[in-house]
Amino acid sequence: MIADTGNNRVLLFNAASKSTAAALVLGQSGFATSTANQGGPGASTMHGPTGVYFDGSRLWVADTGNHRVLVWDKLPASNGQAANVVLGQASFQDVLPNRGGAAASASTLAFPAAIESAGGVVYIADSGNNRVVSYATVPSSNGAGAQGVLGQPDLTSRLAATSPVDLTRLAGPVGLAADAENLYIVDRDLSRAVAYRVGTLKSTAPAFLAVGASGGLSLQGPGGVAVERTSYFTSRIYIGDTGDNQVAIVEGVSRLSTP
Repeated sequence: MIADTGNNRVLLFNAASKSTAAALVLGQSGFATSTANQGGPGASTMHGPTGVYFDGSRLWVADTGNHRVLVWDKLPASNGQAANVVLGQASFQDVLPNRGGAAASASTLAFPAAIESAGGVVYIADSGNNRVVSYATVPSSNGAGAQGVLGQPDLTSRLAATSPVDLTRLAGPVGLAADAENLYIVDRDLSRAVAYRVGTLKSTAPAFLAVGASGGLSLQGPGGVAVERTSYFTSRIYIGDTGDNQVAIVEGVSRLSTP
């Protein structure tokens, strides 16, 4: 699954096939079109999607330009198949950041960029609101509110962190990864990645680790993150260092469940 941002679509590939051609397209009626919200915003259109996540049963897409997340109850089987649920908006036709308001809320999004799950909780990087919102149960209705938040003291605040050593707030989170024990967030605007302990994580809790300038690693506008479990209860983090045209690798991050 690939978020083809500039073509306003998501491509799905058949893992069992040796073909390099996509098997299915979402956000467009077919492979030959690429217009954003063609025919008007709806359950089968997209505008600049940047994140895709499959949890084994449901497909989640961060439809960034429409300030929403689209959810399919099962893996789509046809081109342009309509999503079942929309998050961040009251309906599939709505596309304004924070539903047109100045403040954030539990049920709004602004430029969502990535989705990940850890410990049975789904996390969404809500980059425009400088936070990551979480759902402890899978939403079944349009516009359902998040139950938790990281990077802000509550679900209405959206003030960005201004210091790379601030572990209580975020600044433009755009990437998420998890290794069962830890949740890793790429904090683009402060050129860092931060980590949270999933096992003891509560809404509004601070991160326990920041990787970036404060730790002696130079990053420039990082855009993505992946994680690999290693032996001795540690993980290896791969950070897409976009501004430096490289991937930064951080070794030996502890996976212990307590700080």
